[in-house]
Amino acid sequence: MRQLRLLTAAAFAFMLFALVAHTPVRRTPHPATHGGRASLDVQLHMASHGDSIEHRAAATVGRDHNRVTTLRHDIVPASVPPSEPTLPSAPTRGTLVRAKQLPPAVRPSAPPPPGWGTFILIPRLPADDSPACIDGSPFGFHYRLSASGSTKWTFTLPGGGWCHDEQSCAEWTSHSLGSSKSWGKEGTGQGKGTAWGESPQGHRCEELDQNCVYLKYCDGGAFGGARPGTVNLAVAGQGNVSLYFRGLHNFDAVVAWALQNGLNRATEAVLTGISAGGVATLVHVDRLAARVPVGCKVRALAIDGFFIARPNRHGAPSPFSADMARMMDMMHITGGLGGALPEACIKDHPAAPHKCLLPAVLQQYIATPFFLMQTKFDQWQLANVVGLGWSNCIISNHRPECNTSETAEQQPLVRQFGRDLLADLAPVVSSALARGNGGFVSSCICHYRCPYGNLSLPRGGPSGSALFAAWLRGDPDTAGRFVIDNSLAPNGDGALLALPKSGLAPLYAQPCTPADTHT
Repeated sequence: MRQLRLLTAAAFAFMLFALVAHTPVRRTPHPATHGGRASLDVQLHMASHGDSIEHRAAATVGRDHNRVTTLRHDIVPASVPPSEPTLPSAPTRGTLVRAKQLPPAVRPSAPPPPGWGTFILIPRLPADDSPACIDGSPFGFHYRLSASGSTKWTFTLPGGGWCHDEQSCAEWTSHSLGSSKSWGKEGTGQGKGTAWGESPQGHRCEELDQNCVYLKYCDGGAFGGARPGTVNLAVAGQGNVSLYFRGLHNFDAVVAWALQNGLNRATEAVLTGISAGGVATLVHVDRLAARVPVGCKVRALAIDGFFIARPNRHGAPSPFSADMARMMDMMHITGGLGGALPEACIKDHPAAPHKCLLPAVLQQYIATPFFLMQTKFDQWQLANVVGLGWSNCIISNHRPECNTSETAEQQPLVRQFGRDLLADLAPVVSSALARGNGGFVSSCICHYRCPYGNLSLPRGGPSGSALFAAWLRGDPDTAGRFVIDNSLAPNGDGALLALPKSGLAPLYAQPCTPADTHT
């Protein structure tokens, strides 16, 4: 009888285990895909001074247009975060082993002094997934951990453009955007400025008691390449050169390191980047979100990264799209489990997968809420996409030749580009509330050093950086909010007050001034 009872208990335990093992996991749908269909209205609120339009996508149910339901995307943090998180679509085991071989992070007993703190170089190993710069030299990153044990993290991806073919990438190996040989032991051979201006407390990340990580940029492909082996070629003046395209492995290695040094207990993680780093931010934010603990709030801030594909000033196809296509093929920037881009996007654009690097296309495949800081008269795109070049008034509207006939020809091209960028941005704006996104779009002619921390729209309202901070905190009435300067001409039709250049190079620091009305 005792044996029968034991057999019965064992059979019951086995049946219970089988039932639990085969119970499907119920996942919360993305707010934009909730079963209840809601009509989406886009309300345009004119700002009091008439120099900006504030867009809010209001979800209204049935005929009750007075009731606005804000669809929130915040996730309640888990009460007990896992100490060893599982990593969906995780980097290969080799990457994780390398992260463990790096020196463990040291948490300071007091807030560290200004600066980016500790610099780490990741030794390149023979494996094809080993992090590396284009020339094969070690990839590196800076970090500063919170002294109080904060569970908030910020990852910054800098810009620097792209190299789009073997020859241009070989040229990159001679400077700090393609090689770490000139960085030095402290990593000071390349700029380390924080990409975004104000945090929720009105300071930069490194000025706060939280965890900050700054990834160096040396892969030439916006942290997207994952090509096995090397590309070998002979270069005049350099001899035989081997090129490594490991940008995706660079990103994965840093995330793996962070998981072993506190990110596995994070309650908030912000991925931010500027220019090419802004594109990388949109590409990788879901990848980061898949690796942090369940319940961690993940958000993205992309600055000056909304690049568009438009014909050049002569009506011919811009080389920008062709350059992106060549870069993707050369660096093996792919989709799916082992790639950087969403697999669904690659499948939807089989004949032109490079479109998945364009934010206007990529945005519909991003599940994590993001905030855009952008100017509709982007200086780099006016020069390189439209083809106005850097030798004219796009650099400085105070040059004598800004009153020539060439400038008169540029004016309609510049204004048309602003309209084109807003057209590509329209789907992002209209779906912002349902997806929890937000944005701030100025009319300054600038790129990389735009004055988002000082510029307010409308005048007297919050700056772009302050609006992002409120959005990140989840302040009421910030979800789905886009503030857009609707000036027809650059720099608020010339009405914006002059802003100091702060000693920045004119190439990226052209301020919004009343004199900047010619272009």
